[in-house]
Amino acid sequence: MRRESGGAGRAGTCRAGWRRAVFGCGALLASLAVAAAPNEASAYAMDGKLGVGFEETLIALDGGLGPAGRSPDIRASGLGVWGWINDFGWEWLVGMHLRTAPEKATSWAAFTSLGGHFAVFRAPRVNLTAGLRVTIGLARADDGATADPATRVGFAFEAPLRAMYFLSDQFSIVGSLGPVLAINGDARSPLTGAKTSNEFTLFRGGFGGGVGFCVWLR
Repeated sequence: MRRESGGAGRAGTCRAGWRRAVFGCGALLASLAVAAAPNEASAYAMDGKLGVGFEETLIALDGGLGPAGRSPDIRASGLGVWGWINDFGWEWLVGMHLRTAPEKATSWAAFTSLGGHFAVFRAPRVNLTAGLRVTIGLARADDGATADPATRVGFAFEAPLRAMYFLSDQFSIVGSLGPVLAINGDARSPLTGAKTSNEFTLFRGGFGGGVGFCVWLR
C-alpha cells in the first residue's frame, strides 16, 4: 500500500472522500425518495434472490489514523455475495492485498466480513434494510526497519442502515451508513492502523457510509 505525503496526499484523500460522499449520498437519497413517493405497485420481492458484486464495509472509510500515524493494511471493501430468504438477507464480503519486493519477505493483508440484514421497508424499486456485520482483518508485513513479522488480526462490528435501489431486476446499487466499533489489540490492527484501543465511530470519514453494486443471478 503506497502512502502519499504532504499537502498533495491530503488533497488526494480529501477528493477521494468527497467522491465517495457524493456517490453514497446520491444512492441513499435517490432510494429514499423513490420509497417515499406514492405508487400503487407492489413491494419489491427479494425472496430467493442470489447475487454477486462489490461493497464497502463501513470500516473501510477513513475515520482517522492510529496514534502512530500508520495507515490500515487493507481497505475492507471487495467481492460480495448476497442471498435472501423472505425478508432476511445474508452477505459475505472478502478482499486481499499482496506485495512482493526483491530481498524482502512477502507482505499480505486480507479481510472477510459476514452480515445479516432485515428488510424494514420495501417499495417497488427500493429496499431499506437494517443489519449487523462483523469484519475480521489479517495481515503480515515485513518492511525492513519497520517490520511487523507476526500475523496480526483486527475486528470491527457494524450496524449498517442500507438502501438498495434496483435499476433493473438484474442490477442494483447500494448506499449504507451506521455506527462502527473497532477492536484494536496489542498488535497494530490491519483494519485501522491503531493498537491497544477500542474505537467507536458513529459516522466515519466525510460521509460515514459504504457504497456498492450487485448483479443478481436469479
